[in-house]
Amino acid sequence: YAIIGMVLNGILFDVHGGRHYAEFALALVHKFEFRRYHAATATICYGIVLHWTRPIRSVLRPLMLGYESGLQVGDTENALWCLYFHLCFSFHAGRPLESLDADARVHMNQFIDLKRGEILPFFKIIWQSCRHLMIADTTAREDPLLLTGDIMDEQLLLETLEETSNEKLQSLISHMKQILAVFFGKHDRGSQFALSRKNEVLQRKLPGLIAGSVDPFYRGFSLFCMARRTRSRCYIREARRQRKLLKKFVEKGNVNNLHLVAMLDAEAAAFNGDYKNAKKCWESALLLSRGFLHHTALAFERYGEFLYHEMGDPLEAAFRIDQAVKAYREWGCVAKVNILVAKYGSIISTLSSDDLWFSTSFPSILTEKDDTSGRSAANLLVSP
Repeated sequence: YAIIGMVLNGILFDVHGGRHYAEFALALVHKFEFRRYHAATATICYGIVLHWTRPIRSVLRPLMLGYESGLQVGDTENALWCLYFHLCFSFHAGRPLESLDADARVHMNQFIDLKRGEILPFFKIIWQSCRHLMIADTTAREDPLLLTGDIMDEQLLLETLEETSNEKLQSLISHMKQILAVFFGKHDRGSQFALSRKNEVLQRKLPGLIAGSVDPFYRGFSLFCMARRTRSRCYIREARRQRKLLKKFVEKGNVNNLHLVAMLDAEAAAFNGDYKNAKKCWESALLLSRGFLHHTALAFERYGEFLYHEMGDPLEAAFRIDQAVKAYREWGCVAKVNILVAKYGSIISTLSSDDLWFSTSFPSILTEKDDTSGRSAANLLVSP
């Protein structure tokens, strides 16, 4: 039943049909206590199927239970796939990077000790991306988008993948570089990545995986940024196509992409000169992004830039960018904090203590406990 759900969700793109089969598979495992198949079922149901129709944080604890169950019965392959999916979903849910780095450090040796080298590169790609976002100075790297550091060497991995023709790992690397381009503000590079991959639908390369569901947002975001900067038709045409694909995912039932659609709608409205609607979309994006700290930070950043450059409102822009800095700091993205402070420090510094009342009293989301580690998950906003 789990495999049928995976086929329906990942290949036929029937997310609700896949959900029904996945839920039935999990019910059978729990009812008859099939501990031997717990990890394998969790890998498919939570790692590939259910995150399309459930809040992403809701699958974190079940994945860790699948990991623990797999180790107990000797199913090390599926146990470590559950562990990989937990790290991957934690990243896309916007959990603090420092927490992810600590968890990855603890579990790294298990892939080696249990001789599961086929899963290890997937794990390393996510971990190295986290490390890139945590560095303090992007200028210290010749290319901040190159996934080479103390965890992995992108060039060596790509050479190996060319020999083995592993397209899934190649697609994952491209996807993570697309994400780094957005958060580092390298939209010229990000848009070129997106245009070079316009014939590649990641959902087909990585069926069912979360990378496929969010990739249109990161491509579209950089493309819209460059379209607004250059007014080039090649950028806006592809940006609109990616936005349409992302909306299709939401219409199919993906609850985790609502705020991403709102952000692309805001960028599209700003491109069209509809500033009133763009402002409305940014406000919606900020409300819908609660629980996704990294996307909240990105929405504050772009909304602030929109207010500053298009609306000519430096005071409110300073509020928003100040909130972006705090949210990025809470997420642990030191590199982006330094970039924003260097770029907009002059307008942020103009805020008086009275002006900061809004910034300090903006309501945050209810603090959640991460069931897998007992650590408190990040709030929407950071108190100063």
